[in-house]
Amino acid sequence: METITKFDLDVPIQYNYSSTTVSGGPGRDLLLLQAWVQKDEPFVLTLADAYFTAALDLRGVHAPHIWTMPIEAGDDPSKYGQVVCQGDRVTHIWEKPAEQQSDIIQAAMWKLPPDVFRIAERICAETDGEVQVGDITKHYVLEGRMTHTRIAKRSYLDCGTPSAWRAANRL
Repeated sequence: METITKFDLDVPIQYNYSSTTVSGGPGRDLLLLQAWVQKDEPFVLTLADAYFTAALDLRGVHAPHIWTMPIEAGDDPSKYGQVVCQGDRVTHIWEKPAEQQSDIIQAAMWKLPPDVFRIAERICAETDGEVQVGDITKHYVLEGRMTHTRIAKRSYLDCGTPSAWRAANRL
């Protein structure tokens, strides 16, 4: 893991990233960040294949928090974590369900509290195979703590497939 720190913005931003050839899913990879996060500080996590066409305001949101977006008509809903929200609260979350549960998806951006590592360790120990970040953040939804910010339709693209990557490069 390498760190890149950029100070030409209003606030310093530290980028930490990891690259692996074998993954147990981004939920397991989340544990790699534990050494890089201040023990009492929330942090923002985004996936490397996430592309945002609009700026996200990360100020003023408290962890745990996700960004959500209406799904595009004709898009495959099983590619996304889907959510149901009431006001600023996320009340239900499904991690890539086979059948559509909601017309609102979670964009690949989270503000997480430092206790996420304890939760991730427990879920990873109990689960064989891939662990998604949504599998971990469901804990906060069940506690009633997960809030969200809705972003405009088409302001997030999941570039995890060759066709999606090409579409993002045409923007």
